[in-house]
Amino acid sequence: MMWEIKSVRVSSLLDAVSFLVLAGYAMPMKYVWENPTPVSIVGPIHGVFFIALCIFLALALLRSKLSFQDCVKVGLAALIPLLPFFLDGWLKKKQLKK
Repeated sequence: MMWEIKSVRVSSLLDAVSFLVLAGYAMPMKYVWENPTPVSIVGPIHGVFFIALCIFLALALLRSKLSFQDCVKVGLAALIPLLPFFLDGWLKKKQLKK
């Protein structure tokens, strides 16, 4: 197992979950019920996960574990809710191949 791809997988899933919590819970709390506290907590957590994903993508690219196209796919998937969960199976196959 390659730790670079595993790190991309884990950080991608953590980013996806935090994005869903941010969009599905924290943002409605802020804009519907006028309680900004959840956004001030979940927002930075999501930011840390997203930055970690970017760092792990860069490491995987630099160490030739993922191609540039693969990194772009994972990076763009992070911007679309639920897509990282579907992409995880594809990443797992790549992880097991290497």
